[in-house]
Amino acid sequence: MKKHLFLTLFLVVLMFSLVGCGEGGTETVTLDAPTGFKIENETLLFNENENANSYVCEITPAGGSARTVTVKNGDKIDALNLSNGENSLRIKAVGNNGVESEWSAAITYVKQTKLASPKGLSIDDGYVFFNVIAATSEYVIKFENGDTVIERSVDAGMSISELVIPEGTYQVSIKAKADKEGYVDSDYSAPIEYTKAEEIMEFKEKALVSGGYIKWMGRTYYDEENKVNRVYHSASGFELFFKGSEVVATITATNSASVNARPCIVIVIDDDFANAKTLFLDKPTQDVVLVSGNTDALEHKIDLYKRSESIDSHIGITSIRTDGVFIQKIVNKELKLEFIAASSSTGYGNLGSPTSPSKTTENSDALKGFAFLTAQALNADISIFSASGWGCSASQWTSPNNLNVPDAYDYVDFSSYKNKTESQKWSAGKYIPDVVVVNLGTNDWSYINAATSAAEKDARMNAFQRKYIQFLEHLHEVYPDAQLIVLYGLMNEVNIYDATQNIVSAAQGKIPNLAIIQIIGDGMGYNSHPSAASHQVIANKLTAFIEELLDK
Repeated sequence: MKKHLFLTLFLVVLMFSLVGCGEGGTETVTLDAPTGFKIENETLLFNENENANSYVCEITPAGGSARTVTVKNGDKIDALNLSNGENSLRIKAVGNNGVESEWSAAITYVKQTKLASPKGLSIDDGYVFFNVIAATSEYVIKFENGDTVIERSVDAGMSISELVIPEGTYQVSIKAKADKEGYVDSDYSAPIEYTKAEEIMEFKEKALVSGGYIKWMGRTYYDEENKVNRVYHSASGFELFFKGSEVVATITATNSASVNARPCIVIVIDDDFANAKTLFLDKPTQDVVLVSGNTDALEHKIDLYKRSESIDSHIGITSIRTDGVFIQKIVNKELKLEFIAASSSTGYGNLGSPTSPSKTTENSDALKGFAFLTAQALNADISIFSASGWGCSASQWTSPNNLNVPDAYDYVDFSSYKNKTESQKWSAGKYIPDVVVVNLGTNDWSYINAATSAAEKDARMNAFQRKYIQFLEHLHEVYPDAQLIVLYGLMNEVNIYDATQNIVSAAQGKIPNLAIIQIIGDGMGYNSHPSAASHQVIANKLTAFIEELLDK
């Protein structure tokens, strides 16, 4: 009897060890871990368990935390939203009443994302331009001519001369090169055609902007219809190298008949500013001798600067020729500055006096203005986008009053903006400054002060502050690595000192690399503008401030 009782108890215990009982008496079946887990053709594959209702995949990226997702046999790997790089994966089965199997053996999957091909490839003014990709900083440009294939590492804005390409016509494309784990190189972009010219004695038509010989300074625009490269802004122009006895340029000029507004150019040979030649262009088109009588066989440099501002007049270059040869050489300086302002950065009236009858291109010299002097002191390239009388939001001196610098900034020139010439929109990638100095507000105050009621005055002041903040944020978005500086005080515009400081304080919440400096001008040029001597003082102080910010 005892034997039978013992046997019965043994069988009961054995039964409960093999079969569990779930809620309501439902049998719970033990699940085996899935086997055969693999990824094939970007697809999850494993041997299914007939007692499983679903499957869970655990994903652990390298150096990261584990997470789980529900999966099915045959799911595509994209459904897992894996991180780039190495990922550890394992799965388990889930049965009735939430019973789970053990985890399968883990497998490793390395996700690699193919970079997008860079867009916007062009070779303009002797420089390579393209839209950069956020996920990499390395690019390869390819030149193909029949069996000749040349590949070079390249950066956006690099001079074509630095790539050392033999003469010939090429199909040129570019790819992004992976420099981080989890990415692979992009495909090459669609090709563009580029011709590396033979030894050149003359530039005209498209060769003015496509050969890698001429460094264009400031914002310029090639007028395809008239075959001329137009130069607009203060301190804009070109630089080139040559060997020979003479160099001549054919130059067009607007407002050439106006004594007050005709363009003024300055020609500097081998950086000898003390002996620079200054010319006022009094004809719509004329040949200008840049160099003559040179007797040596050495390499020389020519810089031609437009010292007058854009709203007075423009110039255009239709050809440059020499009796010798031009040298394919473009020298970019390590530091790039941009100045966005109204009159002061153009040198407005700085050669005049408070008693001068008017402002003219003869008594205004951008090369003796604080912006150009600062660039010279820092050995920096410079681009000036400024117009006398223009405001940040509105001005008494423009018609209509709401013409403004921030809206015009997206165009090559103020005239392009006024005419809404879409073909003359400016591409910010053509010049990426390291430092942007903004000096706006004096003309806004004139407009604000002209309000006929306190309410209207407050509304105009608020509009000015909003527009200035928005413009600073836009500049930071376009040039996220640039040091932004708000400069004020040059015109003793005391009525907007507080507003300017408030603008910068508000903008600094989104722009950590934004600084402010007050420098007072002497008001001894024409119409209370700084004199040439004051511009030098301003440049000295601004130079020191920039050096401190850049920790040079």
